[in-house]
Amino acid sequence: MSDMLKTILYPFVKNNIEYKAGSLLFMNAPKDATENNLADAAIRPLSLKIYQWDKSKVSPEADILKDTVQEDFSQIVKNMDDLEGQRFDCVFLLVPKQKHQAQYLLAQAFDHLKEDGLLVVAGGNKEGGAQLGSYFKKLGLDFQEQSKFKSRILWARSPVLNDRSVVNGWLKIGAAQNVTMKDQQGDKEFRSCPGLFSWNRIDVASNLLAQYLPQEFSGKGADLGCGYGYLSDRILSHAQGDISLLCVDSDARAIEATQANLNAYKEALDENIGKVNIDYLWHDLSQGLPKIYDGKLDWVISNPPFHIDKQVSNDLGICFIDTAAKALKKGGHLWLVANAHLPYENSLREKFSDVKTVAQEKGFKVFIAVK
Repeated sequence: MSDMLKTILYPFVKNNIEYKAGSLLFMNAPKDATENNLADAAIRPLSLKIYQWDKSKVSPEADILKDTVQEDFSQIVKNMDDLEGQRFDCVFLLVPKQKHQAQYLLAQAFDHLKEDGLLVVAGGNKEGGAQLGSYFKKLGLDFQEQSKFKSRILWARSPVLNDRSVVNGWLKIGAAQNVTMKDQQGDKEFRSCPGLFSWNRIDVASNLLAQYLPQEFSGKGADLGCGYGYLSDRILSHAQGDISLLCVDSDARAIEATQANLNAYKEALDENIGKVNIDYLWHDLSQGLPKIYDGKLDWVISNPPFHIDKQVSNDLGICFIDTAAKALKKGGHLWLVANAHLPYENSLREKFSDVKTVAQEKGFKVFIAVK
């Protein structure tokens, strides 16, 4: 059982909380939040809804469940809008580290509880858990708490609020919003939200890569780990002729933001450039791309993440490189930016016939690799 699942279930295992049968919403649930693991802590909900925006945290078994007769018991949603108007007897929440995202999710959890419903929230002490007590106090909750596994677990019953100013403020500050960002081209407005990587500014690495992209793009390509779509936007700004772009990210919120940022752009390009096709894929790239993309792409751009479970690692970047190589046609190009200290050169040379480092500055390297 994962550490965070053990953490949030700990008060139930120790009989500090009694779970009464009813509906359960589990927000930011880990992969192993299964019916059997919940039952081990004497939690047997009549129905279970899981909200998880990160595809890498959605188990293959859960994907299958959505197409079986168990759909009414266990269902995964990637957008809280899918739960509009629904209230639950109990809500579990594992808080993320980003402050405004954590507050937004806590407000959403509160708003999806039935009157006198049970709210249980947990977080690692260094990942937002240390602030949970202050959040509960701001909501006016009469709560209990425990510390275990270098984390904090808090729980409370939902009161009737006479003043919703705190909840409404958190819902606003953590929601998707338009943000003005600046790069070498000047100021531009992007749709983004707290919790996405570099959500309110263009990160240094992507900005650097954008400066070394070709002045013209056409054909079929992909942005692997697209985030809110900054690099995809740069690609479309260089479009000449027909272009087909696949935007891939494991974060459903990133896909939604990218779609919002590119749709208006697409209409303008349709009129002035040529045929434009943009596809969006919510997908865990550690599993590669679906086979239908093998050998189909002319180019790939990527600024891959370099953390796995809070640890610096080049494993995910190597997965991105392998995925790009498999998806590219012979002669296809990969434009990649990465932290200068991460050793990607050997992986690139194993998969590509020609590899060049075209820039090294500000702690990053930009590579161009030809298959």
